[in-house]
Amino acid sequence: MEAGDIVIRYAVVDIETTGSNPKNGDEIIEIGIVVLEDERIIEEFSSYINPGKDIPPFITNLTGITNEDVQDAPSFGEMANKVIALCKDSYFVAHHVQFDLVFLNETLIREGFQPIKGKIIDTVELARILTPMGSGFKLTQLAEHYHIYHKRPHRALSDAFVTGQLLIKLLNRAKSLPAKTLEQLLRLESNFNSDLYDILSKFLEEKRYSLQMDDQWDYYQGLAIKKIQDDVQESSSELTPFDTFLTDIIGERGTLSKLIPDYENRIGQQEIAETIFHAFQERNHGVIEAETGTGKTIAYLIPSIYQSLKTGKRVLISTYTTQLQSQAFEKEIPLLQKAIPYPFSSVVIKGRSHYLSLRLFLEELSKPIEEDNYDITLTKACILVWLTETDTGDRDELHLPSSGNIFWRKINAEAEEELSPKSSWYSKNFYVRVRQKAQIANIIITNHALLCTEMASENPILPSYDYCVIDEAHHLDKVASNQFGVQLSYVGVQYVLNEIKVELAYEAMMEQLLEAKELADDLFRYIFSIVNKKQMTSFNDVGRIQLIFHGNEWDTKTITSLHDLANRFLFKLKDIIVYCEQRMEEEAIADNNDGKEEYKAAIKHLEAIWAKLHFFLFDKGKEFVKWIEIEAQGARNAVYLYCEPLAVHASLKEKLFSKKNSVILTSATLTTNNTFEYILQKVGLEDIPVITKQIQGPFKMEEQVKLFI
Repeated sequence: MEAGDIVIRYAVVDIETTGSNPKNGDEIIEIGIVVLEDERIIEEFSSYINPGKDIPPFITNLTGITNEDVQDAPSFGEMANKVIALCKDSYFVAHHVQFDLVFLNETLIREGFQPIKGKIIDTVELARILTPMGSGFKLTQLAEHYHIYHKRPHRALSDAFVTGQLLIKLLNRAKSLPAKTLEQLLRLESNFNSDLYDILSKFLEEKRYSLQMDDQWDYYQGLAIKKIQDDVQESSSELTPFDTFLTDIIGERGTLSKLIPDYENRIGQQEIAETIFHAFQERNHGVIEAETGTGKTIAYLIPSIYQSLKTGKRVLISTYTTQLQSQAFEKEIPLLQKAIPYPFSSVVIKGRSHYLSLRLFLEELSKPIEEDNYDITLTKACILVWLTETDTGDRDELHLPSSGNIFWRKINAEAEEELSPKSSWYSKNFYVRVRQKAQIANIIITNHALLCTEMASENPILPSYDYCVIDEAHHLDKVASNQFGVQLSYVGVQYVLNEIKVELAYEAMMEQLLEAKELADDLFRYIFSIVNKKQMTSFNDVGRIQLIFHGNEWDTKTITSLHDLANRFLFKLKDIIVYCEQRMEEEAIADNNDGKEEYKAAIKHLEAIWAKLHFFLFDKGKEFVKWIEIEAQGARNAVYLYCEPLAVHASLKEKLFSKKNSVILTSATLTTNNTFEYILQKVGLEDIPVITKQIQGPFKMEEQVKLFI
C-alpha cells in the first residue's frame, strides 16, 4: 500500500439466534465478527450470549449450540459495547445483511444502545452480481465454488470467517473487471442494497491509471465482452479401424480406465457402440433400448465422433432437455476429448430464446435506472459481469433473480428479427456465433424441441446433417406433437402487444394497439365464459379446466359471436401489421437499419398471433385435436388455446427418417411387452428396415431395487 491510499475497513458479522424475529422475543445466542482492512483479516471475535431463555431444539440441531453452552455466557447487554466498537467506522458486512443487521439493531435498541449505522455490504447480493454463473448463493455453495474451507457451518465465527474470505474473493473479482464494466455497474449502484459506490470508484480509478492492457475483452458500444478465440481444427493422423478405436477407449486398459477412478469395462456399452457404428456404415436406422447403467451416452458418442472424423460430416445428437444437452457437453465430451487421441470439436445449439441479444440488452441498459425495480437492476448487473466470462451467451449459464427471467424475454435473440449480415451487430450476435461454430463442428448437440421445430419450419435452423442419434427417444413423438401444433394464450398476446417498442408507436399506432388489447380482452373473456358454462370439461395435471374444441358442435349463436369477436381482433392486427410495413419501408429509405429491424420483428410476432388464432378458430381440418384451458380461480381472461396433430408418425417419417442416412433412437424404455412394435408405429418406422437391439444393464433389478411407499 502506498502513502495516501485510503484504507477500507470491513466488519463481517454473523449471529446465531433462537428464531427469526427479535420483536417476538427471539434472542442472539452467539456472535462472530471478523474485521478486515482492505483484503486482510486483522481481528477476530466471537462469544456465546446467554439469551435468558431455553434454546429451541431445532436451533440446537441446526447449530449444535445447547443451553449448557450459553448458561454461563455474558448477556448481550454486557457484550454490546464490544460489538459496537468493532463495527465502528466500518462497512457492516453479512451474508443476508438485512437479517443480521436488523436483528442486531433491534437487540441494541431494546438494551438501550444506539443502532449501528453506516454503509453495508450484502455478500449474497455481491455474489449474485460477481458470480453470475454460480450454482447457488448459500454460504456453503459459495464456499465450495471459491474453494473456501467451511469448518463449522451455522456457527457464528466460522460463518463470519468464511463470509470474510468470500468478501475478499468477490472484491478481487470486482477489481479484475474491465473499466467499461465497472463504469456500467457504477451507473446501476444506486439501486443496489449494498453501498458499493466508493469501492467500485476506487477500483475504476486504479484501472484508469494502470499501464496494464485489457486485451482479454472486446469492446463494443460501451460493453466489455469476453474475447472469443476462433476454433482451430488440428489435423489428425489416419484413423485406426473402429474395433481398435473402441477398445483403445473403453477396454479394460483403455484410456478411460486411466481417467475414471474404479473404472469398469461394460459389455453393454461396447454392444451399443458397435450397433450404432454398423448402422451408420450400412445407412440403416436403429432403435436401441439400453437399460440404466450401461453407459449409454459414452456409447453413442464414440461411434458418432468416429463417423464424423472418418467422413468429414457432422453428426447430430439430440437429447430430451437443454439440461441433458449441457450435461453431455460439460461432462462426457471433455472426458472423451482426453480419451480420444484425435482432435474433434463439438457445439451445443439451442433455440434463439436461449441467447442474449447484445443490441436489445444495450437498449435496456441505456434506459433511466429509475424505471427499473431491484430485480431488473440486479439482472442487468449480473449480465454485465457475465459478458466478461461467457463464451456462448446462453441463458442457461446464468442464475438470475425471479423477475430476471421475465426481463430476459425482452433481451433474448428471439425478441429481435434475424440480423442481416450487414448489421453492425451481426458479428457480435451470440446466436449467429453458435450457428457459425456448428457449421464446422464434428458433433452438434441439440434438443428434441429444436430438432422438431426445424422439421416444422420452412427455414433451416440447424446445419445440414445425415447422421443422428436421438437419446431419450421415448419422448420424441410427444415433443413432435407439441412442436407441430399451435399454442396461444391471452397473456402471450398481451405481452407481444405491450412489448412493441414505444419508440415505434406513433400516436396513431398507440391508439390501434390500445384497441387491439381491448379486442383481445373481449375475445378471451368470451372464450372463458363458454368453457366455464360447459358441462363436458375435465381438469389437467396443473388444475386448469379443459374443454375439447369442436366448433361445429356448439350452437350457432355462440359460434357466430365467437367468430365475430375473433374477426374484429384479427382485422385490427392486420391494420397494425400494414402500418408497421409502411413504417419499415420509410426506415429502409432513411437507411435506418436498426429501426427497420425493429418493425420487422414486430411484424413477425403479430403475424404469428394472427396465424395461430385463425388456424385454431377457423381451420376445419380433422387431423388435429384442439382444446381450451382456463384457470378456474384465475382472471376471467386467463385462457390457453392448444392444437396438436392426432398423430405425428407420418411427419416424422417424411421430415426425418426418409431424409437422413441413419437415425438412431435410444432410451432405457422403448419396448412394450418386450417388443419394439409400439414405438416403431408411433414414430413412423413400422414399414422401414430398422436395426433393433435390447441391451441388458449391469444391475439385477429384482435383487437391487427397493420399493418405498
